[in-house]
Amino acid sequence: MQRLRSALFWSYLAASLVVFWIAVAPIWLLVAPFDPQRRFSHWYAITWANHCIRLFGASRIHIHHRERLLGDRPCVLVANHQSFGDIFVLYALRTPFKWVAKQSVFWVPFLGWMMAMADYVPVRRGDPHSRARMLARCREHLRDGSRILLFPEGTRSRDGEIREFRRGAFALAVEAGVPIVPIVIDGTGAALPRDGWVFEDLDDLRVDVHVLEPIDPDATGGDVELLQTHVRELMIAALHDIRGPRAVRPRA
Repeated sequence: MQRLRSALFWSYLAASLVVFWIAVAPIWLLVAPFDPQRRFSHWYAITWANHCIRLFGASRIHIHHRERLLGDRPCVLVANHQSFGDIFVLYALRTPFKWVAKQSVFWVPFLGWMMAMADYVPVRRGDPHSRARMLARCREHLRDGSRILLFPEGTRSRDGEIREFRRGAFALAVEAGVPIVPIVIDGTGAALPRDGWVFEDLDDLRVDVHVLEPIDPDATGGDVELLQTHVRELMIAALHDIRGPRAVRPRA
C-alpha cells in the first residue's frame, strides 16, 4: 500500500510540475524585466510546493515562531537536513529566499528550469571553483536585498542527528553583516528515508519546524568558526527539545 501511495504521489508531483511550469512560463516572460529579484518565480514555486503538501495534509506540518523570519530583510537562513521532504517543508514557510542547491538538480527538466527562473544558486559538490562561484553569487543576492537558504551540513543526515557544519553560510553572514536565522526540522526523515522513494509512517507523520532567534554576527565578534559552532549548538539543543519524550529518530 505504501508503495502504491508513494508511486501515485511521485507521479502526481511530476505531472503537476509540468502543468504548473507551462502555465507560468508565459507570465514569467512578461514580469521578469520588472522583477530583478525573481520574487514572482519563487512565489510560484511556493504555490506549487504547498499544493503538493496538501496531498499529505498540511495539518501535519507544525511551524513555530514564523515571526522570527525577519520579513524581507536580507539574512542567511540555515536549516538541518533530514530528507528530500525538507524542501517542501521549507517552502511551507512562505517566505522569500534563494536556494543553494546541487548543480545536477538544475539539469532536471521543468524542475531545474523552475529553479533557474527563480535565480537559485547552483553548486557542484567537491568542486572548489563551483563553490567559489556559488559564494560570489550569494554575496550578490545579499547585496541586492535577497535572502539565502543553505543546508550547512551539505547533505542529508543518515540518522536524523545534526552533522558537522560547513563554514560557507557563516562566512557569508559575517562578510555581508547580515543575521543568521537557524531553522530546525524534525520528522521528515521518518517519512522518507534518505536512500529510498517509498514513504513510511504517513498515518502518524508529524513534522515540526522551529525558527530560532536570529543571530547577529557581531554576537560572536565576527568570528566565523565561533558563529558556526554557536549556531550548531543552538540547533542541536532545539532538536533535542522538539523531540522531548517522543525521542523520534528517523530511519537510517
